[in-house]
Amino acid sequence: MDSKPGQSRSRRIDAAIVMGCMLAVTTAAAVQLTVVMRVVPVAQFFAVPLALGVAFGALIVKIRRAIQRERELAAELAARESALADLNRELESKVVERTRDLERAHEQLIHAQKMEAVGRVAGGVAHDFNNMLTIMFGCAAELERTAGSDERQRAVVAELAAACERARQITRQLLIFSRREVACSAPVSLRGMLEELRPMLTRLAGKGVELRVAIESDQIASCDKGQLEQVVVNLVVNARDAGAKTVVLTVGQGIATDSGPIARLSVRDDGPGMSPETARRALEPFFTTKPSGQGTGLGLSVADSVIRAFGGSVDLSSTLGAGTTVTVRLPAEARAAEPVGMHSALQSGGERAPRLAILVVEDEAPVRAIMLRILQGAGYSVTAVETVQDAVQVMTDLARPVDALLTDYQLPDGTGAQVIDALARHRPGVPCLLTTGYMNADVERLADVPLLPKPFTPSELKARVAELMPARPARALAG
Repeated sequence: MDSKPGQSRSRRIDAAIVMGCMLAVTTAAAVQLTVVMRVVPVAQFFAVPLALGVAFGALIVKIRRAIQRERELAAELAARESALADLNRELESKVVERTRDLERAHEQLIHAQKMEAVGRVAGGVAHDFNNMLTIMFGCAAELERTAGSDERQRAVVAELAAACERARQITRQLLIFSRREVACSAPVSLRGMLEELRPMLTRLAGKGVELRVAIESDQIASCDKGQLEQVVVNLVVNARDAGAKTVVLTVGQGIATDSGPIARLSVRDDGPGMSPETARRALEPFFTTKPSGQGTGLGLSVADSVIRAFGGSVDLSSTLGAGTTVTVRLPAEARAAEPVGMHSALQSGGERAPRLAILVVEDEAPVRAIMLRILQGAGYSVTAVETVQDAVQVMTDLARPVDALLTDYQLPDGTGAQVIDALARHRPGVPCLLTTGYMNADVERLADVPLLPKPFTPSELKARVAELMPARPARALAG
């Protein structure tokens, strides 16, 4: 018995056709034998059935070929239908995938637009707030100077200064998030930075948290030291708020990349950890699991923005019940870092300066008054103006000495860049210092001009001015 039903059926059909043909031939032969046998010769009598047999054989061959062709066409049609079905499924799959991609791209576009809008608002708020903080820092310093031995007043001033410093850190985070923070990349010893930060980190962690520092090997990272300190502070505070009992900061060498060696700084805690969904969103701006009013959601996103700005990366690994580890990787430097303390700028600039003439260009009247009072108190002769036009008038009056220029960037009738260009034309060789509360593309183009970020303390202002013109001789001035 044939194993394939199709072939068995075909053979049965062929057999039926052959039997039918044979029956027809036999019948015809019998008729001829009965009717014609007496009349037709024997040779002619057998010629007719022979011809009929040949004709029926040819017909059988044609029928079999037609059946085979029909079978082949049916198989080809089935194959094409199967291929078409596969193509339809593939097309439907691609349409679904493309639709998902478009939906994700649309969501990312909306998110990017929201973040850009938030960044602009944050940058604008931080810029205005920095001007107010500059005034508050100046007033706090003046109150501290006049407090004398009154301990109660000095304690109040200390609280005011501490609040100003905390507000400055908040505005820094906003500016970092909006990518308008003034940053200067330099070699930073991670070991030295942690040694300086450790007392403050211990206080921030609190009595119930054990803070450990493990130095596998000292690493020199290329970044802005102040911003990296802010990153470390954010990570330690996050670990404390998560309920960790132990926080370990580790410095070591990372895996080198094609661009060069890598410095690694990790912060590991034994807190409750995060779910995969929470860990996936942990670096998103404004995402927080803290109760309302207890977190801004900027800590990790600011850390990520800062590190990526210096060509590094932030990796987060967490398991529920097993704690969290945040690893920061930064390009490493081969040269040694300068041994500068974290708060050296706040502790310098207290000596009285020589009698030199400074031109201050600042549009905010309270900030201008504070700068005037600070610099005059340090022994400088100061001319303070509000606009680019006023500054140019002072520069073109050669009877009025100008030994240095301090200018804000955003001015009512122009920019600080225009003031600096005018200084180069009318008073070539005179040093200048640009003060600004945020970065933009125009400020970044002035890479060769020293920057003093707002807000600044009186000590920071005096220290930067002293660095600006250390070799200029004192001048005897009236008034």
